[in-house]
Formats: sequence, structure tokens, C-alpha cells
Amino acid sequence: MHYSHNLSVALFIAALPLAYACKSSEVAPTNRVTLEAYQSARLQNDVTVRVDSLLDSRCPQGVACIWEGNVVVKATLSKSADKQQVRLVLGTDFSNGAGKKPDSTGVVLSGATYSVLLRDVTPYPDVNKPSQIPKAVIDVSLR
Repeated sequence: MHYSHNLSVALFIAALPLAYACKSSEVAPTNRVTLEAYQSARLQNDVTVRVDSLLDSRCPQGVACIWEGNVVVKATLSKSADKQQVRLVLGTDFSNGAGKKPDSTGVVLSGATYSVLLRDVTPYPDVNKPSQIPKAVIDVSLR
């Protein structure tokens, strides 16, 4: 009996990180969220933001690079049945051919237009701290 109780407790503790990783966070008090890849948050205006991918190729601190690099965040915004994926970039984005800096865009969800801004990705890469998990700081506001 004692063995099965310990096993149950161990399984429960082992499952906690999995449950937390899938959990959508509580309603954010503002329209700014800070999320890792595969995390989501619901904002006050009932818009849900999910970071689908986050690719950080910025030149790390402590390294001499020939290019500054950039950060590409793909996120899905949804409200009710409407969903829209956005691609936001900090730094120069050569994929659009013009070398623009598309750190913001607009989306229409349930008839309302929202501005989406990639404010930052933290922490900045550091050659001495390679295992840091990047987090996107995203603002969503009603236009």
C-alpha cells in the first residue's frame, strides 16, 4: 500500500510540468504578453495569442558577427471562430526582398481590427549562457 501511494505521488509530480506546458495562462491584465514558443495567453479583449515558433538568430553577446541577425516569431491570434497567423521580425527581414523590419502588422478578428507588435524577445542571446529560453513580448491593441 505504501509503495503504491509513493508511486502515485511520483507520477503526479512527474505529470505537473506536462500539464503546465499545455496550460493557457490566465487573462493578461494588459494587452502585452510574454510567451515562449508553444505557449498561449488570453488577453482582456478575448483575443488569444499563441506563439507557434520563435527563431532567434541574433548575434550573441561576446561574439563578433558579420551580420546582426534577427528574430522571427510566428504567432496565431484568435477570437471566437476567427484565426489568423502572423509573422513578426525584429531586425532586418530579407525574406520580403526589401530588407524591411516588419515588427508589426494588423489582423481582423470577429470584425475588429487589431494591431500586433513584437516589442522584444528576451533574453538577448549570450555566448556564455547558451541554454536560455527566448520569450517574445507581444502587444495586441484594438485599432
